[in-house]
Amino acid sequence: GRVAEALPLLRRSLERSHPRDSIVRKLYALIMQCHRQLGQPAEALTACQAGRAYYPDDVELLFVEGVLRRELGDRGGAEGVGRAVNQAVVTALLGMFSFYYVFTQTLLATHPQVLVPR
Repeated sequence: GRVAEALPLLRRSLERSHPRDSIVRKLYALIMQCHRQLGQPAEALTACQAGRAYYPDDVELLFVEGVLRRELGDRGGAEGVGRAVNQAVVTALLGMFSFYYVFTQTLLATHPQVLVPR
C-alpha cells in the first residue's frame, strides 16, 4: 500500500487526539506497523514504547514490542515483554470471567427462568 503516505496522517491524528480517546491505542499500533513495513524496526519500537507509556498493558502493543525486540536481537527484553503479554492476557480473561459470573448471577436472581432448564 501507501504506507509512507499514511505515516504522517496517522501522526497528525495522534497529535490531535487526547490519550483517553478510544482511537489512540490503535494509532500507536498503526504507526508502529507502518515503521515495520518500511523496514524501520527501531522507529517502530520507539512508537510502541510511546504508546505503552499511556497503555502499559495493551496486548497488541506488548506483543509487537516483543516481536520487535526479538528482531533487534534483544532476547532478554523480548522475554520480559512476553511475560507481560501473558500477564495482560490472564488479567483480561479473569476480568471477562468476573463479568460473566456477575452477569449470570444477576440474571439468575432477576430472571431465573432464563438460565434454569425446564
